[in-house]
Order: sequence, then structure tokens, then C-alpha cells
Amino acid sequence: MMNRNKIIETYLELSRKAHEVEYYWESGIATGDELDEANGAALGYYEENGITRQELTDYYDARRNVTKVDNVNDAFAAMQKAFS
Repeated sequence: MMNRNKIIETYLELSRKAHEVEYYWESGIATGDELDEANGAALGYYEENGITRQELTDYYDARRNVTKVDNVNDAFAAMQKAFS
């Protein structure tokens, strides 16, 4: 079974491809059917795997090494640690 990070990476790749097809569609290179197919593949994969917007946010945060904190003092302490 694929882990969640791989599932999210696959979804993001499908989304990038759909975005590329949209660009070609706007340029008159791709057809409406190709655009529908690309968007449908990305959306279908998203729904089939139960991906949530929160998962996408958490995935991007983890890639950027974002530290989540509960208050200003914790944020300040995290900043001091990061820059020391």
C-alpha cells in the first residue's frame, strides 16, 4: 500500500499535468476533451484517496520545515532556535 506522502505527491503531479493541459487548451493546442480528461484524472484521484486540504497544507508545511506553535512565546522560542 502506498504511504500518504506518495499519494499526495501523485495527486500533485496529476494536478500539475492538468494545469499544463489547461495552458495548452487556452493556447488552442489541447482540446476540451483533453482538458476534461486531465482535470477528471486529478479530481478522481483526489476523491478516491480521500485527500483533504489540511493534508495538502501539512505536506507543504513539512516540506518547508514549518514549525507550528500555539502562542507568540513559542513562536519566538522557535525562531531563536532556528537562527542560533
